[in-house]
Amino acid sequence: MKDMKDFLLDELEPAPISHVLLEEEAFSVDDHDKVENTKGRRKKAEALCDILIGDGSELTMESFLYAVRKNQCIKNEIRRRQSGQQPITQQRPTNQSDIQIRHIGGAPENVEEIQAATGLEVVLSIPVQLVGDVEGLQQRFDQLNIDPDFQAEVAMASNMTVRSISLGSVVLRLIALTDDACKMLFDENGKKMKTLIETFLRFSNIKENMIKGNIKVTVSVPEEETGNKLPTDDEIKIRGNWNLLVEELEPSTMAKKLFEKHVFNDDDTQKISSMKTRKEKVETLLSLLLSKQREVKNAFDAFIRSLDELGKGDIAVKIKPSEKMHQEAEKVRLGLLSKFAEAVDEIESSHMEETFELCGIDKHSVNFISSESGKSRKDRALQFLTFVLLNDAYVLCIEKVLNDRGLTWLLEYPKDRNFADQLMGAKHKRPPGEVLYQCQYEVERKEMRIADLDLTETDESSMMDWEGVQSQKDEPEPKHYAPKKRLQPKPRPTYQAQVAIPPKKIFGRSGEDTSKEEWWSVVVALDFGTTYSGYAFWRKDNDPSDITSGKWNTGSKDVLESLKTPTSLLLNKENEVIEFGFEAEKIFKELVEDGTDKEYRFFRQFKMKLYNEKSFHNDMEIKDHLNNPMKALDVFSLSIRYLKDECIELFQKKRMTIPYDEIQWILTVPAIWDESAKQFMRKAAEQAEIPSDQLKLALEPEAAAIYVVKGAKTVFGKESVTTVKPGTKIMVADLGGGTADMTVLELNEDKTMKQLYRSFGGSWGGNLINRKIWEIMYSIFGKEIIEEFKKQTADYMDMESNIELRKRDITVGSKLQLPILPSLADLCKTVKGKSYKELITQSKKYAGLVKVRTGKLSFEPELVEEIFDLTKASNIFTSVGKALRNPNTKGIKDIILVGGFAQADFIGKQFKEKFAEYNVIIPTDPVLAVLNGAVMFGQNIDIISSRITGHTYGFDAMRIFTEGDPKSKKRKYDDANYCVGLFEKMVAIGESVDVGKRVEKEVFASSKDMKLMVLKFYQSDKVDPKFVTDDGCECIGKLSVEMPDLSGGTERSVMVSIKFGETEITVCGVDKTTGKKQETVLDLLGDTK
Repeated sequence: MKDMKDFLLDELEPAPISHVLLEEEAFSVDDHDKVENTKGRRKKAEALCDILIGDGSELTMESFLYAVRKNQCIKNEIRRRQSGQQPITQQRPTNQSDIQIRHIGGAPENVEEIQAATGLEVVLSIPVQLVGDVEGLQQRFDQLNIDPDFQAEVAMASNMTVRSISLGSVVLRLIALTDDACKMLFDENGKKMKTLIETFLRFSNIKENMIKGNIKVTVSVPEEETGNKLPTDDEIKIRGNWNLLVEELEPSTMAKKLFEKHVFNDDDTQKISSMKTRKEKVETLLSLLLSKQREVKNAFDAFIRSLDELGKGDIAVKIKPSEKMHQEAEKVRLGLLSKFAEAVDEIESSHMEETFELCGIDKHSVNFISSESGKSRKDRALQFLTFVLLNDAYVLCIEKVLNDRGLTWLLEYPKDRNFADQLMGAKHKRPPGEVLYQCQYEVERKEMRIADLDLTETDESSMMDWEGVQSQKDEPEPKHYAPKKRLQPKPRPTYQAQVAIPPKKIFGRSGEDTSKEEWWSVVVALDFGTTYSGYAFWRKDNDPSDITSGKWNTGSKDVLESLKTPTSLLLNKENEVIEFGFEAEKIFKELVEDGTDKEYRFFRQFKMKLYNEKSFHNDMEIKDHLNNPMKALDVFSLSIRYLKDECIELFQKKRMTIPYDEIQWILTVPAIWDESAKQFMRKAAEQAEIPSDQLKLALEPEAAAIYVVKGAKTVFGKESVTTVKPGTKIMVADLGGGTADMTVLELNEDKTMKQLYRSFGGSWGGNLINRKIWEIMYSIFGKEIIEEFKKQTADYMDMESNIELRKRDITVGSKLQLPILPSLADLCKTVKGKSYKELITQSKKYAGLVKVRTGKLSFEPELVEEIFDLTKASNIFTSVGKALRNPNTKGIKDIILVGGFAQADFIGKQFKEKFAEYNVIIPTDPVLAVLNGAVMFGQNIDIISSRITGHTYGFDAMRIFTEGDPKSKKRKYDDANYCVGLFEKMVAIGESVDVGKRVEKEVFASSKDMKLMVLKFYQSDKVDPKFVTDDGCECIGKLSVEMPDLSGGTERSVMVSIKFGETEITVCGVDKTTGKKQETVLDLLGDTK
């Protein structure tokens, strides 16, 4: 850890880490207090690091890793160093003390003119000759755009922020953060300007011999040319509050107001009204408003007045604060900017979150706030401060936060400056493109002038005419998806043609070959989940831990890629796949908004259908979004095929030549599913063109256990289970979206695992939280409104997505905030004649527990804790407690939580509270535990040595009728009376059965002319059922064995065996007369009558 200290001093947020280390008993109270009582983030971080380094124990290090488990930047750096890579370091500026900057011409005639103007920009243009490592210089400039140290020095030198740096002639473009920023640059004979130029040259590593002319400095009002502009001050204010405006504005009334004020014309209002959704109308209105700023004088002011007239004064103040408020904010800005480097060093995530909460900004809508973003703390602090300083209302919010946190010293105005002087004179706008003044500087060696060099032979291709320097184009707005008249089915990889082509053979293999050498070269796992799905693969030649997961484009600006995608399927009317996952949901929402969804079929989170069904058959159906039925087998098969095809396509992209018959496919299923559900999944996979002999089913909690024991390099908790020894017993809880699935395993001497307690669980997954949130909304808004809202498919899906996102990120003691979508707000008015705010405040049960903040439902922490309380919502803790009290599980120390739901802080907290005597552990990447574990299961199918039977298994048999037998069971065959319908038990519920073990019974022919023996197999939830008609008995399949040789009469027999322990049950019957063998997996989906 010593070699990481400098990195950690920059990155750590000490207070929350210290709290966790105290809770985990890695820190003493004295250690904790030492960190807490130290002033300043960096000094706290230093105190924390010194304690950690001084301790150095494995327990303390594990606890530290647990404490920083959500800080992606620290995790990435640790992984980088563990893999032996050099740490990534910022290139520091070189000292160029041998050069000096000299002003050679140009000065503002009236400095006050600069101060009186607003929204100015400063452009430094440096003519350079590009020689040598041009690409390296460009990379350096790209780095400077996000370098917090450079940005901090620029801010302190100029009260400005870097807008862009471009290469040609080198152009540094700055935007003022304070009213007096430009004036300040030219005070004291331009001392600040010289410092700014020196700072840029030092950080950019531009050498003096590269500069081929004078540095030009221009102060101007930004151009507003269409397609080639920098955002104006007004545009920044509108775009900075875009989400708030989209949530709060009523487009028709605002459009009417702007029409009356001659900002909009008839074409504008018609364009707005032609949009189909309220959101589209508001966004169109705002886009038109931004364009009108260049055509209509005072368009922005008219918009602000309209907000006031429509009762939206609180929003108007945020967008355009009063002069008094502006002056207060300006003083805060000047104080912060004078200590900008210290501010960047002090700001933590909690400061950002609290500021945004005061501002009414949803922290999830700002992608730089979270430590999970992968950005460093300094990068996030810089982005945060720059974002906040552009808005007066936000500046006053951060002032309150810093005062409350004892960081008032960061706000103190420099004693050598008179703040009153900064506010003299009225501020006014200048015409776009107006140049207030230009000046020039030269760079020279202290012993030699370089500005007078002859430039006539300079390569013009390496120079850029300063007069031609224009603002870089804004990134184009994301295009609105316009569905085609008829969406085409997604093409399948051509690789699939190999399915029907037998592989080329050079040498044949013996069918009797009993060697252990496997035939496959790649293992592919398909994790088909209730809420999310994914795939991963491993090549046989690679290290067992070198597993590659498929990546999915999320379509989100916050997280570009995900290792899982929603289990959502979009088909056309011919039941051909259009899309699956994120893309399916995106396209479907657009189809709904365009009113063309009736031409398609959409299925979402349909896996729970299997859990809720009591019996399975091939013709069972699932209904699409329009309530039209489709065979469930087809829906599942198409989804599995899509995952399979995506993996094959990835093979092609990686140029991997894999014969199709050398792929071992692993499909994950919940362990709590009964045998018919598992067989249903197998049949769906086979229908998706996965050959039966290449397919294995992996039970999800077992796969997770394999990952934890074999593959989890780092485990967050008090101990690491990577050190497990033979005899270690663990409980694994797979907490997914739909179900919670638990099992208990013990590690054997040969590194295999045996099950100690039958798998158990229920519909206790993360969807419980969704359900409880909807129950609260039913209570507040009423059944009629919510049922109608659910018919607004796109908005309903957006709300579900918001719930899904928020519930994973929520931390103990936090508020849960969900946006009020416009359609829900409109329904409140149309159905009940009240605003959503009124319905919330008038709620008898939830008034005070649910509040409204800038268009969002805000659930108070005490209600959030109740929502996440699994004790009331499920039997999960009762069931876990029962399993832990079973004699077979005695000696368990670790409870491992995996799955997406395990990411929620509340869940780990509740498990730790309920089972305090156990070590509750969450491995790294709990979401991938099942998927990666399934791949590892495919690497060694025999890793599970035995399982506990979940039922009593047997078959329908008969014997000679005896006194006391029920007369209803009496039947006569060949002059003999038989008692029929007996439950002939082969294995009882709760027994441990070795994988691959066969249990045999000899069954005799009941008549002399029997040519076919049909055995019906049953399962029961009782230990010793007598008859197959007893309560709890269920027919699960049948086996037919031909007996063509009649010579033995009723002495003929069939040796029946059942192989238990596999993820399916295999039965076999051998006619002892002929030796003919019939083996099959029980046909749990067929006709068992």
